[in-house]
Amino acid sequence: MRYLSQREARSGRANLGMMKIVKRLDPGATCNELPPKPKGMHWSTYDRLAERYETHDAMWSLAVMRRFGLRFRT
Repeated sequence: MRYLSQREARSGRANLGMMKIVKRLDPGATCNELPPKPKGMHWSTYDRLAERYETHDAMWSLAVMRRFGLRFRT
């Protein structure tokens, strides 16, 4: 038996990770954009969450590019 997150594609897992961070910062959020720092949260905590969000965003972008066959050069 596999968990739902294990059946998700890489882009789906990255999207779920981003949404989890967004919901932690703003429980009423309806979109997947990184909200501003909530009042009372330490900057170090916000910075850590923002860095994690950016990592998930980069994973999502790469997965979408691969899915649609887009190539990129480094």
